[in-house]
Amino acid sequence: PNSYGAWFNRGVALKNLNRLADAVSSYDRALELQPDDFRAWNNRGGVLVSLGRIADAIACFDRVLEINPKDAKAQQNRAILQ
Repeated sequence: PNSYGAWFNRGVALKNLNRLADAVSSYDRALELQPDDFRAWNNRGGVLVSLGRIADAIACFDRVLEINPKDAKAQQNRAILQ
């Protein structure tokens, strides 16, 4: 229950199974354990885009850029959603 990696990987698996709401919940738990992990923020943002939750996705990508300002994936995703 307290393994960041397990929650992160669960989010990846659930996204691949198209269980998007469950994937977001898994990324949320991973981020409770490691709030500054930009990979989880990026993945969470991508899932939120798929759910049509654009404002929430933008907030995730903005958080990535606070943590890692040169993250190309977040920069690209953020620019697309503007």
